[in-house]
Amino acid sequence: SVALQPVEGNPQRGIWKACCWRMAEEEQLNRYEKAIYASLSGNLKPLLAVCESWEDCVWAHFRVMVDSLVEKDLVSSGMAHQEVETLPREYLEANWTMEKVFEELQASELKRVLEETKEHYHVIQKFVILGDIDGLLEEFSDWLTDSKPLPSHLLRFMTHLLLFYRSLGLALKEEVCVDVLKAYVSLLIRDQQTDLVANYVSQLPSELGTIQYAAFLETVTQPEIRPRCLQLATDA
Repeated sequence: SVALQPVEGNPQRGIWKACCWRMAEEEQLNRYEKAIYASLSGNLKPLLAVCESWEDCVWAHFRVMVDSLVEKDLVSSGMAHQEVETLPREYLEANWTMEKVFEELQASELKRVLEETKEHYHVIQKFVILGDIDGLLEEFSDWLTDSKPLPSHLLRFMTHLLLFYRSLGLALKEEVCVDVLKAYVSLLIRDQQTDLVANYVSQLPSELGTIQYAAFLETVTQPEIRPRCLQLATDA
């Protein structure tokens, strides 16, 4: 049998981290090598120097946030090495939160990052990471009322994300959920995805679902398809 060994760490961790921090600021190294050392030591500035996209910057900030939180736990437990105290005070005293990360991204000096911050899927990612479902639903509501139609793949994703949250038993704003489902049902009808309509209509409130499906059946003109649509409604 294999015996469990005591948990061990790097006894020279403090020296190693302090060296990585300084290497990340070494002017003679190229920016990518400096970024490697920066990611190992939680040094944000050299790490951001090689970040070009929103995804890059999100990863960099969260990497530094996790590093900072680990360091704080080590300090509070009395396990931190003396060499760590030589790191800049702003790093040791940083109060990173997930909310602060996204605030920093919205204040980025990179035009590309600022533009990508507004992209639909990035907005969704932000609210999912923050666990802010109410904020996410407010965004969904704004998108639906916008004059520009939403891409079909985005509307499909919005619908399934809400259905997933609903399956978890989370409290959701019913009005927004209904609006998203109605929009997706309309999309399915427009694209003649007749086999799928009943399944999503069944997720609407009963009375509204009946009205929606009746309106859909009025658009079905092929006699051979109508019986199947009725059967699908029964099964759903």
